[in-house]
Amino acid sequence: MIQNKNQWRNSYPGKQKEFVSNGEVGVIAKTWKPFANVVFADRGGKTFGYDGRWEFAGGRGPLELAYAITVHKAQGSEFDFVFLVLPRLRHFSRELIYTALARSRTRVVVLLEGEPDEPWFLHELSSPTRSDTARRNTRLFLKYELVRPGQEDIPFNERLIHRTVRGEMVRSKSELVIANHLHGEGIEYQYERPLERNGDRKLPDFTYVSPAGDEIVREHLGLLHQADYAHAWESKKKWYSANGFTEDQNLFWTADDRKGGLDSTTVAAVAAKLKAVLSG
Repeated sequence: MIQNKNQWRNSYPGKQKEFVSNGEVGVIAKTWKPFANVVFADRGGKTFGYDGRWEFAGGRGPLELAYAITVHKAQGSEFDFVFLVLPRLRHFSRELIYTALARSRTRVVVLLEGEPDEPWFLHELSSPTRSDTARRNTRLFLKYELVRPGQEDIPFNERLIHRTVRGEMVRSKSELVIANHLHGEGIEYQYERPLERNGDRKLPDFTYVSPAGDEIVREHLGLLHQADYAHAWESKKKWYSANGFTEDQNLFWTADDRKGGLDSTTVAAVAAKLKAVLSG
């Protein structure tokens, strides 16, 4: 069982008041309707009584089954052996996975739902881009300034970790390949140039300006196989469409495959289309 709230409770023998913390794990030592005595770890064999007549009214109470618990519930606890189950819908951050792995004293076994060729996803979680902490940029404590001053135009500069041939920093290896290919083809581009329409702003990966002064944007999609990422891209595409951007005219995009691979022939084909549009 796991305690799910902080409480002062009577311990036995002795009937002394002791503080039981949210997250403490134990086992039921004895039951007799409607009572249960629970022994928690590291409590020297003391038991704590629970009365089912009033503490669990409405199907809720201070105890839950603990044969399987979430990472959040396990936070602060340690176990000799941990089995970590990662489902296909992966809304994970580096911090969450670190917390899960750090619960084990001796051994942790990771069970990953999905196809046999998908373990690369675990390596991806080591990237700074998967950090919830790095994504935070709040004005909570400063009234008029950003916590990261001077980054209003391009947020989270610490994620710009790859240097292109022409000397600028980009976020991913795929963007590095694309940028270097564009440079080699003599196609002028701007990286993450803010695009504003009707008071709303986006940051396309690459922006080009035609001789007539029209903006052409190109996006690269690194995680399109993930449901939340794909949903965000569909939303962004609708925004582009509503603001006059049409695929293969002034909106182009490429994508990594499920393993994070990039097809250079696709990069070259899109660059050829762009060159044709820019040349008029």
